[in-house]
Amino acid sequence: MKIINLLYLIFSTIFSTNDVAKINKLKKEAERYFFEKNYELAINKYSYLLDSMNIEDDNVQLNLSHSYLLNNDTIKAIDEYNLLSSSKNNEIKSIAYQQLGVISNKHNKLEESLELFKNSIKANSLNTESKYNYELVTKRIKEQQNKEQQNKEQQNKEQQNKEQ
Repeated sequence: MKIINLLYLIFSTIFSTNDVAKINKLKKEAERYFFEKNYELAINKYSYLLDSMNIEDDNVQLNLSHSYLLNNDTIKAIDEYNLLSSSKNNEIKSIAYQQLGVISNKHNKLEESLELFKNSIKANSLNTESKYNYELVTKRIKEQQNKEQQNKEQQNKEQQNKEQ
């Protein structure tokens, strides 16, 4: 019985060491592809790590999300960022909300974007990019409201002129 336990211990150590080496190699390859702007290959490597190697690493998932976004696959990027918005790591959660806010802002969903930047700041009050974006979106909303108010006033003046 001791021999069986010893063999199990030896084989499990060998296989887990090989897995760690393989995981580290895949991470390095994925990062290299990402920095080379070969997002398709980066996506393949990051996806393989998460799906086939079953690793649970928020940093890998965040890099996968960024790769999707930079590869113009906004839908998958949003899905990945949404998953990360419930991360226990507040820094990663903040980045996920920030990226979702940037995407919403890009699609002119200002109120949604503002809320996402607020969530980002709540997750990590040191996230200066989210603070900056929050202020920018707030300014855009105010400008939009002022423009709408001016348009209403202009329409009222035109209506009054017609009546006279």
